[in-house]
Amino acid sequence: MESVQKRIEGLREAFVKEEALSGLPEVVAIFLGGSRVYGEESYVPQERQGSSQTQGVDPRDWDGVIIVNTKHDIFTLVNEHRQGFMDLLRIEEAECSAAEFSPCSHLWPELDAVRFVGFGKSRDRRSVIILSWEYFVQVVVYDAYGTPIDIFCKQSPYAEEELEGAILASVFYPRVQIPRISTSGRLLYPLFRGITESEIRLRYVQEGRNDWNDVETLLYMEMVKAEDTLRAYKKSLAPNSGIGEGPDYKLQRLFHQRLIDDTRLRDFYDPTVPLMSKLTPRDEFLGMGWIINEIQYPSLRELYDETASIVESHSSQMSSCPIVCGLGNAHGGNVMTAFGPSRYGGRGILFIDYDVADLHPVMLDLAKPLYTDVFFESLYREVISPDDELDINCRIADNTIVVEFTPKVDWLSQTILDVKMRYLLRPLSEEVQNKFERSLEENVLLLSSAMFLCATLTRKFAKDEKAFLLNFATGITLAGAENWKDLYARFARLGFRLSADLIP
Repeated sequence: MESVQKRIEGLREAFVKEEALSGLPEVVAIFLGGSRVYGEESYVPQERQGSSQTQGVDPRDWDGVIIVNTKHDIFTLVNEHRQGFMDLLRIEEAECSAAEFSPCSHLWPELDAVRFVGFGKSRDRRSVIILSWEYFVQVVVYDAYGTPIDIFCKQSPYAEEELEGAILASVFYPRVQIPRISTSGRLLYPLFRGITESEIRLRYVQEGRNDWNDVETLLYMEMVKAEDTLRAYKKSLAPNSGIGEGPDYKLQRLFHQRLIDDTRLRDFYDPTVPLMSKLTPRDEFLGMGWIINEIQYPSLRELYDETASIVESHSSQMSSCPIVCGLGNAHGGNVMTAFGPSRYGGRGILFIDYDVADLHPVMLDLAKPLYTDVFFESLYREVISPDDELDINCRIADNTIVVEFTPKVDWLSQTILDVKMRYLLRPLSEEVQNKFERSLEENVLLLSSAMFLCATLTRKFAKDEKAFLLNFATGITLAGAENWKDLYARFARLGFRLSADLIP
């Protein structure tokens, strides 16, 4: 046993560069090929001669298995963190191309694993299979009648919060699931075989925007989201007590905590941010003013400080905004449609991820799906079309960032905004007016402030300066709107057209 243990340690050092793990948060576990551990000969690196690398199995070749958290992490590891992954395995030459697969591929739902092959310094062949925990978590159980039921197991640090959120959401939303919690702390859901709205939209864009089946599905999902959300809002709508320091809302904490000591910015851009093809100190960047398409705006320092005061639990905006039961993040990434028809006919739709589902100020609950779904192509630009030419220019003059760009709004994004306004925001405003004899317009500032945070603090854009500028310019443009007319005017600056009959 001792000799085996020594061999394992030797193999680990020979084939895995452990210091590279710090830059690969996706990697959960590494398994070495057993034949190398129990082989008769110890590993002695040698130069491989000629073309023997193609002639059967060489005793110096190595294989293994890499485990990551999610299937999307496989894509991230192989594509976005490719060099670090090769360093980890001491691979100097990869055998596969730069992008073997993508979440937008029609084969994505069937994909379970990816094989990555390359050659080390001594021309030894190194091959790994990359699997996610999702591959292992499909469990089959049986109901009282002996019918097998597929179960999806989800590991989350917020399992208790998700269970509580699912139970509350099920009272108001028809398309949610209530999980069980296993003894190991995992959430157990009935397996829903489907694809998210965001995945369909990504596929639609990357495959040329010509698939009208995808368009029909996307708009159907948007209508279902609007109808289910409006119904839940009407059933749960209540005035905000506004007593003392204000209630402790999950979603309010999420927004506010990202602003404390610039926590989220430090996570994303510490200590520099990408600006004009060079790195600018973060604090210097925060202090600069902005001019966006000839309109002047305050510095990010001023905007973040003002927004922090607006989303504090005891602020006038927070304490006056009506309360609803909301899912907190019901954007396209958290809504699924089934691959096939549901048992009742039509398309099966499911809301997922309930860890922030709770009673919220309604304008906070609206912010993330409104920004994420309407500005989807801006938010995910580096994933959708990183090589596309984006007409955006930037210069610095008198400690001011001057950005000029031509807004491009495709008809699908315009239609999604129309759906949200016509079938959710406008009837919601009417309900608030009828029920409380007050206008929801009084809390537009809370909505615009939260959308500003969604634009600038949701994703890290350090590797794509154009995506960075586009989302920050969009968020800054939206920030500070105090009424519906002002908010609509800001959408217009970003290329959207909104008819007067859609103003709540």
